[in-house]
Amino acid sequence: MKRIGWFAVAMTCAAGVAGAQSQDAAKPQDSGAQPQVLFQSHGDSPEPDSDRAVLPATNLPEVTDAERAAIAIDGYDLDAHIAAARAEFSMRARVQVTNKGAVPLSVLPLQISSALRWDSAAVVGSNGQRQTLAVAQHLIDTDADHTGKASEVVLSLPYPLQPGASLSLDVLYSGLIAPNAERLVRIGASPDQAANADWDSISAKGVRLRGFGNVLWYPVASVPLFLGDGNKLFEAVGGSRLANEHATAKLRLAYEYTGAAPQQAFFCGRAAGFTTQTDDATDHDAVSGGVATVEWSQQTIGFREPSLFVVTEKAKPLLQQDAGPADFSSSSASSSTGSLAAPVTVNVAGGDESVFPRLHDEFASVAPMMTEWLGSHPTQALQVVNQSGQPFEDQTLLLAPIDSLASSEAGGAIAHALSHAWIMTGQPWIDEGLGQFFALEWAEREQGRDAATTLMESLVQPLSLGEPSFEDADAVAKAGPGQPLIAARDEMFYRRKAAAVWWMLRDLAGEAELKAALTAWRSEPHKGDAREVALSLQKAIEAATHKEFGWFFQDWVLRDVGLPDLVIDNVTPRPLPAGQGHSNGWLVAVTVKNNGAAAAEVPMVVRSGTFSVTRRIRIAGFSSTTERVLVESAPTEVVVNDGSVPEVSTAMHSRALSIKTDTPLH
Repeated sequence: MKRIGWFAVAMTCAAGVAGAQSQDAAKPQDSGAQPQVLFQSHGDSPEPDSDRAVLPATNLPEVTDAERAAIAIDGYDLDAHIAAARAEFSMRARVQVTNKGAVPLSVLPLQISSALRWDSAAVVGSNGQRQTLAVAQHLIDTDADHTGKASEVVLSLPYPLQPGASLSLDVLYSGLIAPNAERLVRIGASPDQAANADWDSISAKGVRLRGFGNVLWYPVASVPLFLGDGNKLFEAVGGSRLANEHATAKLRLAYEYTGAAPQQAFFCGRAAGFTTQTDDATDHDAVSGGVATVEWSQQTIGFREPSLFVVTEKAKPLLQQDAGPADFSSSSASSSTGSLAAPVTVNVAGGDESVFPRLHDEFASVAPMMTEWLGSHPTQALQVVNQSGQPFEDQTLLLAPIDSLASSEAGGAIAHALSHAWIMTGQPWIDEGLGQFFALEWAEREQGRDAATTLMESLVQPLSLGEPSFEDADAVAKAGPGQPLIAARDEMFYRRKAAAVWWMLRDLAGEAELKAALTAWRSEPHKGDAREVALSLQKAIEAATHKEFGWFFQDWVLRDVGLPDLVIDNVTPRPLPAGQGHSNGWLVAVTVKNNGAAAAEVPMVVRSGTFSVTRRIRIAGFSSTTERVLVESAPTEVVVNDGSVPEVSTAMHSRALSIKTDTPLH
């Protein structure tokens, strides 16, 4: 496991073949008797086939990608039934659909996993009246689902849906969700690699459903997307998260199990406990099994894809919060008991318990850094679920292999996960950017600044390809918004660039001052939109440092003006005779030019033999600045930037100087 970037996009494919949209009709799936929906909130269940009108594939209405792209789902009201041992899944979903396009829509195309089948659909009026819609469905090729296909229903509306207008749909669908890694296999991944990345499934061991981009267990509207088509799939996932920020979701789940009852469930990162009804009312762990139910109230989805996990193993406390002061000095001695006076509670479900002592020590070694940076009181407990495949996180829920987390190489990943227990604002560039920054901070503590800077340079390297480039200020003014951090949809920005922004803020503000600012700021309510939250953070840093940071937030957070592009334009050394207050020396004038639009403040080092002088210089976009430095002997090298500020190309510039020193000073 890598120390840095462990939580970056999980799937990397060297080659791929873009699939074409398939117009072939999907054959009806014979999955036997339909699972019973045990409870619902949308009124009485329809009589069998009373709400169903299936059209043959030859009558499938035509649908375009423009129509798919025009659909936004603003709300989900979900009733799910899962029979875990049989991998059976059925859903009754009330979805609120809005036409975000510029023209009326006469059809609504929606997709679910190709492992599922649409059973019925109806428009529900404001008075509760239902109008049954014909269900015409087919398979389309798309890598938005792990099967590499989606089951798309094309609903002909009784009236055109006007631009900006909304309607409520009531749909039912069902099927089996088993492990499937077809999309990765077809682009060249080995079966083991594919299974490690695409682990979404339902089984007797629990439920693992991540959402759009992994498995379509809830209805979506999307154009076909393919892993072999550049970065479009991941961009679409980021765009979907951004679009879902203000959408709402609620879920009721009935979970049919055999053997021991399930222990806990997570929906959109929110934990909830089950109410259990067994076949034997006197024994909630009856071998014969039973039904467990759980419900999540309506909340905004936030910047995520809705996910659903059911955990069958009982979570055990790894670290327990204590009202007293944190003391990590005896972590090794107490690791055998799994208890520790710690400022955070970490619960672990599943895995080999013999790993727990090492896992405990790794978490206990990182936790003091979080206390030092963010204060002694986290806001939530961290929930860790053992998961053999590639890791997944959603706020304070982490699915990961605990044997890997117990490794001495896992400190960065643990720092990232623990950061969410202390700070969770709903702003990705803060939550994920800080998590990645703390991974770098841990690397610096363990390996030194040079090693951490090298890791950061590797982390932000893709930015040079993804950031816009401008010739002058006029081009910036005419350009589109790009992806400023406050509205970034791509992890390259809200995770990688944001980590660099926090790294720069530490250098600009000072470590002690930034710690004080973050500790104070996170304890205050963060109201308003993303811009207002960012400005409140700026004010907190300014209050702690007594410095002005408007220039930095404008170019690095609130706008996307690309990266700086520095060059050492001129170096002019001249001997300086002894004078009042100084002995013989050299005055070195260094002019640095910025050909990029983003302002940068970087370290500048003038070396003179075995000695050096360091200054910080700020260069606005499309400008230059000259700094004069006095050194005692002839200068030998000038270095600008040390890799701490990302640039268009290289993030370190040097110029060697060769000066004859046999001329006497006058």
